[in-house]
Parts: sequence; C-alpha cells; structure tokens
Amino acid sequence: MREENEKKSPTIDDFVIIEKVDAFCKQYRPAKEHTFTTEAFNEERLREFFKAYELFSQGDPLKVYIDELAARGYCMSVTVYGEPAIIVEEKID
Repeated sequence: MREENEKKSPTIDDFVIIEKVDAFCKQYRPAKEHTFTTEAFNEERLREFFKAYELFSQGDPLKVYIDELAARGYCMSVTVYGEPAIIVEEKID
C-alpha cells in the first residue's frame, strides 16, 4: 500500500516529446554534407528547436532527441566550419 502512495520520480523520458521529432522529420530530410543549400543544426540550434535544456537531476533530453533522430537516419556530421551538427535540407512538397 505504501508503494502505491509514493510518487514516481520523473525520468528524462518525461521531458521528451516525440511529436517534436516527427515535426522535424516532416520539415527536413537528412543531407550528406553541409553546402549552401543545406542547414546545420548544431547543439545550440537543436536545443532551441526541441526546447531540450539540460536537467541536472534527470540528465540531458537532447541525447534522447539525437538518438531518436539517428534512428530515423539523421546523423551527426561536421559543418564546413568544423562544428558537429546534423545536416539537413528542407523538404519542398
């Protein structure tokens, strides 16, 4: 009975909204390299897009978002400026 009354501590997954990944994937497709026609989502831009800010007690939700994007074919690469980023191009339908 006591266990039922205790509140469950939040996990990092409680702060991740997979629908944001769905929206990202609907807007962008993976690109092989950084060019004038592609966009680079570096750590700062990914955090802003997903509102994935580090939660010191639970961890970093950005890792969950990056893992989910990687599972969908969006891999970290390096920009022409030597910065790690996910390189994408906007889908034009």
